[in-house]
Amino acid sequence: MQTTALQAPISAVLMGAAFLLASFMPLSAAAATKNPSCTVSVTTEEGEVTLKNKAKILVAEGEDLEIEWSSKNGKEAELNGEEVKLSDSEEFSPEKTTTYKLVVENGSKKATCEFTAYVAEGTITTSGLTKNANKQTLSGTAEGTKKVGVEVYKEGTKKAVFKKENISVKKGKWNVSLSKRLASGEYEVRLYGDKSYELNLIETKEVTIGTTTKDNDDDDKAPAKSNGVLSVGMIPLGMGGSTTAGGNIAATLIEVRNRGTEAVHISGFGVRQSGTASVSVVTELSSLDNLGASRASAKASFKNGVAIAPSDATIEPGKFKLFTVKALLGSSVQAGSTVVLDVVSVISNAKSIAGTFPIRGNVWNIQ
Repeated sequence: MQTTALQAPISAVLMGAAFLLASFMPLSAAAATKNPSCTVSVTTEEGEVTLKNKAKILVAEGEDLEIEWSSKNGKEAELNGEEVKLSDSEEFSPEKTTTYKLVVENGSKKATCEFTAYVAEGTITTSGLTKNANKQTLSGTAEGTKKVGVEVYKEGTKKAVFKKENISVKKGKWNVSLSKRLASGEYEVRLYGDKSYELNLIETKEVTIGTTTKDNDDDDKAPAKSNGVLSVGMIPLGMGGSTTAGGNIAATLIEVRNRGTEAVHISGFGVRQSGTASVSVVTELSSLDNLGASRASAKASFKNGVAIAPSDATIEPGKFKLFTVKALLGSSVQAGSTVVLDVVSVISNAKSIAGTFPIRGNVWNIQ
């Protein structure tokens, strides 16, 4: 069929209209899908930080951390394999090294925000700051990090009066001498882990210098009596196990509940070594609560077979805390012997304490 001169322009117009219409048609579902993205921030006692993907942080044993996340262009999200909202927050208390992985999806497209929380434990001994010596020292224990850092702040100030990084941890212990003596006053000592972690605060401790002759690792003054009534019970903490000289063992886990009408202060736990090893193998005793808010340690000093694992915890009326009592073993422990630490008392300002003592500890076999 032959095209007339009039038909040719009409065909061109129709083809142009078709192209114009196609340019306004919606894209396919695959072409319209946008790349999702995610952001994760973590809050601990040290503060809040927004983390880069595959970052690592250090948290103290028993410490809670809050993970807050948000996303863009996502349709669904999972945190460690569990379906979650696209934007939300959740609290965790890791007992061991744990990786948290957030995956946001939009069709076949994904975004991942991942970080790892490494668990560490540490104590601070401040008696070296308060004794009459030519040089002041700080020392303590640390697990879960090969290096620690120390910062000392005078009360009411934000600039450290002493700071030292990359202190080696040897056989679970660290120590450092201050370059300049601290004047009398109130101070806060902060213990950090390896500085390669984006969050790395392990422990803090307050100390008074120059206003008392008593060792500041003890309470300067016993708190006033309280109308709090404590109920003490045992929580099973495994079955013990095997350890060696220099090992740090978890003796027992106990629940302390305040059934009274006033807050109660816990200053320590009486501990007896009932295994076959000598009491001299226990060189240091410590305690910490499940919230990570109370940690304390002191050199083990047995009198009449009982030593004190110190604490500095407060339990409000109607509340409870779980306490782990731990011990550091010296080098004199003999293979084949056993260490069993029983809790025989709770030292507090409570009106009364109910519980069945001793609370039997785990059996640790020395290899």
